[in-house]
Amino acid sequence: MNAWKTALWIMALLAPACAAAQTKIDPTVFTQDIAKRIAAEVGAGKVSVAGRLELRVGSPDPDPAETGERTNEPATLYLDRIHQFCERNPADACEETKANYIAAMLAQRDGPPPLTRERLRVVVRGSDYCDQLGKMFENGKGTPIIEALAPGLCAVLVADYPRLIGVVTSDKLETLELGVAGAWLIGREQALAGLPKVGREVELKDGVVALIDDPYMSSLMLDHDGWNQLARRSGGEILVAVPEDVSVLVQRRSTADLPAFRDLVGSIYHDAQRSISTRIYRWTGNGWAVLD
Repeated sequence: MNAWKTALWIMALLAPACAAAQTKIDPTVFTQDIAKRIAAEVGAGKVSVAGRLELRVGSPDPDPAETGERTNEPATLYLDRIHQFCERNPADACEETKANYIAAMLAQRDGPPPLTRERLRVVVRGSDYCDQLGKMFENGKGTPIIEALAPGLCAVLVADYPRLIGVVTSDKLETLELGVAGAWLIGREQALAGLPKVGREVELKDGVVALIDDPYMSSLMLDHDGWNQLARRSGGEILVAVPEDVSVLVQRRSTADLPAFRDLVGSIYHDAQRSISTRIYRWTGNGWAVLD
């Protein structure tokens, strides 16, 4: 997928986005609203408020005919990111995000489709997201497979399903006869396979290049060979931002209007359904460093 374009619209985008007012939403009311919606689908006795922007949702009753693994241990849902999105965006966007979140959660009630090697992907997320993952799985049989990528960024092994992206835990790799290193390599290659080839396809001139509209776009941060190629072709230092999961912004430092670039990154981050980072990163030749 080559869903990218040169972002000549940079200044036009900034004014309305930065002027948008933030609406305060009471966290308790927000949590209770999500709980009520989920309870309508799974039963009131299976949903409880566990804390501020935190829900406990019981697993569905096991099918007596099912021979596969199933536990009735409740899942913990953290609503911080959805709450932040709803405070920063219009009510209709908030409602859509709530509906999508609940639909994705309900899609897992009977368990996702079988995990296969072909479903493996590696995604890039914000460090706060990875911290939440650690809390969610701290009492589970397996742990999420996570690597630190740069200050504020982490990479996570996931599985690609039709309606959701699911976290792959260490115990699930046994069924694939894979170790962590092998699964990570396959997931990285498969995530990058459908994305723009930054080393060959991206041309940096005077503006920002926006690589957009793919749920795995943030995985471009893992394409170290591609960033090295682009740096050589561009003849200078590369600046990159990943404000959300579906977009990566790139430009040369020599032509960058840094204040405008920071404002653009911030506006996209605050409007995103799945925000990642407001930081700007520079390519060092062997990894990412935060631009001071």
